[in-house]
Amino acid sequence: MAGQQTRSQMRTPDRGDIVSPVVLQIDSEDADPAEMDEALRVLSSELLSAPDLDVEHKQEPAPPNTKGIGILSALAVTLLNAKAAASAVTVLGDFLSRHKHMKIRVKNGDQEVEVTASSPKELAELLQQVAVLMRAQRV
Repeated sequence: MAGQQTRSQMRTPDRGDIVSPVVLQIDSEDADPAEMDEALRVLSSELLSAPDLDVEHKQEPAPPNTKGIGILSALAVTLLNAKAAASAVTVLGDFLSRHKHMKIRVKNGDQEVEVTASSPKELAELLQQVAVLMRAQRV
């Protein structure tokens, strides 16, 4: 909408706390494109409800061996302060515990972690890696 600001435009956080945008892609071996699109919308809504996160939709090239036509919708998530990584990780964990057949690729620059909900222990370990990745690049 014209004139509508994102959360990051509405606030002026301490520049030392801002982390560069992290790209999230959802993938599933058995979901159709409509289900993937709906899952991305749900994840976007849940991330937007978390404090100190700015979320934008973007198009990303699909990784090799994924469904689709070579382009995936993705989310660019900007953490507005250092505490926001914990909020994002909580949302991702909750999402994956409900969507066990999906996986989320979390990319920050040239670093990437793929998260699935295979087991609670594995999910916790992978989400810890995501938290580190999300805090990796400061602006």
